Amino acid sequence: MSGSSTSVGLIGDFPYAPEQQQEAENLLDELNSENLVLVTHDGDIKSGSTACTDDVYRRV
Repeated sequence: MSGSSTSVGLIGDFPYAPEQQQEAENLLDELNSENLVLVTHDGDIKSGSTACTDDVYRRV
């Protein structure tokens, strides 16, 4: 298609610490306000020292 474009979002290695949670929520709100066809997360969603619990995955 000539003249058309597609916009995507990419997030990586974030958030690591509990104090970054609000920043992550703000970022997701901003991404949701854009006209993106896809947002993907490439990387970690928590620090390596944080337990892999269902709560962590539900939150993300």
